[in-house]
Amino acid sequence: MNTRFLDFAERQLLLTSYGFGHQPQRCIVIVPPFAEELNKCRRMMALLGRAASDAGMGCCYLDLSGTGDSEGEFANATWQQWRDELESLLNWIELELPGVQIQLVGIRLGLLLALEQAAHQAVKRVIGWQPVADGSRFIRQFLRLRVMAGMLDGGQREKVDDLRDQLAAGEPVDVAGYRLTQQLVSAIESRMLADLMEGCAVPLHWVEIQSRAEPSLSPAAQKIVAAAAGRITSAAVSGEPFWSTVEITTAPTLLDHTIRTVSA
Repeated sequence: MNTRFLDFAERQLLLTSYGFGHQPQRCIVIVPPFAEELNKCRRMMALLGRAASDAGMGCCYLDLSGTGDSEGEFANATWQQWRDELESLLNWIELELPGVQIQLVGIRLGLLLALEQAAHQAVKRVIGWQPVADGSRFIRQFLRLRVMAGMLDGGQREKVDDLRDQLAAGEPVDVAGYRLTQQLVSAIESRMLADLMEGCAVPLHWVEIQSRAEPSLSPAAQKIVAAAAGRITSAAVSGEPFWSTVEITTAPTLLDHTIRTVSA
């Protein structure tokens, strides 16, 4: 593992990389999840990096502006800024590893960012870990964290619509330690998997993680895959929901499946 700060648009962003020293022919670029899910997923991201390096591949991920150890405040981050940073990272990789084949692994909401950028750069495949398909639904679920926290604390009862009104009035909303702005919320809400697939010719591999011994795609995922008319391949693997568990957990089966998919 190697960590370094790279200068993107006058911001110092932390890059974590694996396996770059042996000039790999394939490189996995992880597009991280949103807010606290990133902290929950860091262990899995590191394990994927090590597994990729062991398989002779490269792997890296960037702490986007306002996240992790990179410069900036989360409250000032924008979707376009994150996309520009992902674009700059991919350009940097192409210079560092000439001729390398790049595949993106988008975790949760990161899949939508990965697909949006894949439409504009040379990417072999996009793999989604427990993907988010509807940005608006994701934001509603995220705002519910604030509502539920208020109920548990016995404080003022709020509704999701109240929080939306606050955002629309130009007032930020704090959710689980993250300050949301209307600009970022609006950008996420406007992102839909179906729309992004129309503008992206890069194949998508959808992976769901389930705790059952014999996992299968959820009904919602089955509808999405069927509607894509062959443009999405899919799989379900056994594992714990590491992006949301209280304790840090891992899903070794998902790691094995991802390395096999990237190698195919």
